[in-house]
Amino acid sequence: MSVESGAPAQFRGCVVVPPSTDAAYWRSMVADKAAAAGLVVVEIDQGVDTALPSGDMVLITNDARRAYSFQPTDWAVLLSRPSTGGGRDASSLIHAAGILAALSELPQGTPILTDRDLIGSLDPLELFGRFQLVHKHAPLSGWEVENHTASLFLSLYEDGLPLVGARREWGPDIFTYDVKARFAAVTAGELDISGIARTLVLGPNLALPPGRWRVTASFAVDKLASTRIYRMEWGISEDFAEVSFSPGQAGVYKMEIEHIWSAAEPVELRLALAESAVAGWLEFRGATVELLAPMS
Repeated sequence: MSVESGAPAQFRGCVVVPPSTDAAYWRSMVADKAAAAGLVVVEIDQGVDTALPSGDMVLITNDARRAYSFQPTDWAVLLSRPSTGGGRDASSLIHAAGILAALSELPQGTPILTDRDLIGSLDPLELFGRFQLVHKHAPLSGWEVENHTASLFLSLYEDGLPLVGARREWGPDIFTYDVKARFAAVTAGELDISGIARTLVLGPNLALPPGRWRVTASFAVDKLASTRIYRMEWGISEDFAEVSFSPGQAGVYKMEIEHIWSAAEPVELRLALAESAVAGWLEFRGATVELLAPMS
């Protein structure tokens, strides 16, 4: 397999290696092989001046957004077994989600090489027509032990950027809930809606690539909660689509909404009580997200 370069007067290739189980392996190999080919190697994650040394070079980073100021002439992504990079807290997942979603904003045609390309092949992997990488015959280690939420979210990228029809279930534990509504609850997603109009559910504030995305929320209401009016919102920053509804009777419901956004930013689903309630219970059971169309 070959990732070709246009061979400009000064070559400045950038290899993006997002957080993964095997990131250190691939970063080390890229650095060694590029140096052996006579290229200057610059690890920009360690902090460098924008005044880079002269000559042909390879930049290495885990986050493509760090590289734009260096004006790479060529790009390649080695996306092996995406993970949080060892972090176990919510901030690690937020960080990893941002890095992965930002890959969608790389120049069109940038190769994103996954485990299908990086592991097991007998053919050498050529980068930029300048040097070759040696394939791994098997992962050096197993999947990182991450919580189910993180693993499920990051698996959206195991074959590269999400394609049309990519779907993932987001369980109740990935969302944040109104403190008062959760006070007497037993399980995640179980909410006492009594009180003033307010947001009951929001999250997950994890970045997704730009495009048209549909979210389908699942919830159950008792008789008292079924008479209230609710509002569901879906989008990024201050750019949201919304729908209002009242279930009408006790039961289990699904509500879907679609929205388009043009930047890789944290997304949020909000389920709000649109009017005050004397009593009632709502159980939020999670949501399904699906990519309907990428940004062209």
